[in-house]
Amino acid sequence: MALLAREQASHAEAEAERHKLYAIFEQAPVGIAIYRGPRHVIQFANLVQCRFWERSSEEVLGRPLSEVLPAEQGPSIIEKACDPVFQKGEPRVFTEERFEFTRQDTGERVEHYFNYTHVPMRDLEGTVEGFMAVAWDATDAVRSHQRAAVLTQQLQDRVDFEQQLIGIVSHDLRTPLNAIHLTVSAMARRDELDARTAQSVLRIQSAVHRAVRLVGDLLDFTQARLGKGIPIAPRAADLNQVARQVLEQVDAAHPGRTLRVQERGDATGVWDSERIAQVVQNLVTNAIKYSPETSPVQVTTRGEDGWVCLSVHNQGTPIPPEKLPGIFEPLQRATSEVDSTGRSVGLGLYIVKQLVEAHGGTVDVTSTLKQGTTFTVRLPRDGASRGQ
Repeated sequence: MALLAREQASHAEAEAERHKLYAIFEQAPVGIAIYRGPRHVIQFANLVQCRFWERSSEEVLGRPLSEVLPAEQGPSIIEKACDPVFQKGEPRVFTEERFEFTRQDTGERVEHYFNYTHVPMRDLEGTVEGFMAVAWDATDAVRSHQRAAVLTQQLQDRVDFEQQLIGIVSHDLRTPLNAIHLTVSAMARRDELDARTAQSVLRIQSAVHRAVRLVGDLLDFTQARLGKGIPIAPRAADLNQVARQVLEQVDAAHPGRTLRVQERGDATGVWDSERIAQVVQNLVTNAIKYSPETSPVQVTTRGEDGWVCLSVHNQGTPIPPEKLPGIFEPLQRATSEVDSTGRSVGLGLYIVKQLVEAHGGTVDVTSTLKQGTTFTVRLPRDGASRGQ
């Protein structure tokens, strides 16, 4: 009798502890269920887990899991997520598993995604008698990821379309521009032109040159943004000579401006001289555009050990501090003013940066009211190998 009494007391104590544990599980913010035997009979399921199943506790307790899960999904879920836990005592962890349940009151099909863990439960001899499952509803997170993925793809599709459009348009513009250029050049060589007509021809030539440069910028921009990089053909070059040639061209196009050049030391290296000339031209043209007509633009080339530097300085309204971090981004301008000349779409400095980095160099800018604005380019003398 005493032994029976002790066994009953022990059993009652175990039941009390079990109910305390279940009471704790009921307060948990996650789904918790306990399954027994090879058919995974539901011994316990808290309210959160019942809501996951779209069932009440009375509808699930004492029933095999196969009768609660959706018929079309139940067998595969039990096979991969439940049987191995009971048969082999191996825990299972799953993330963002998709389930589809039918609400009993409305018949509506409801889709959920869950993260869940199955852990084996053993008796005193170590034999697996069931398992406990803990589940988290990941539906909101999954749908957020899906929406983000859709938006990302839409944005990428838009970027791809814009870049392809820019590439196609700019490429196709070359043919008519070349025809205009050849025709106007032939007209400019005719001796019988009067002064007024000759001036008009020069203006057309200038406009064509600007359009050609714009087309080139658009093509370079397209290549850079598509990840192909701007191609360079490096060979021995002299930055002093490149700068002088560019300044002669810019001076002819802006006869009213003062351009100063200063050369210091050896400025030779291995670069794509045409691309470096493009860098110089973009920086000098930018300096002219954003400085008073009466102020000079100073271009300095300087040789250092292993490096050659180019600086372009102008006075005038400084670049606003908030614009400096993005000054080399595409479609950005140094000021908020509208470009009434129509000479720029904001690609010049972006292309400068791309070309300099293709040569393994760096480009920086400082801009204050007192000191003016200075763009500084540093190119390694062996820029071809550095940029590859």
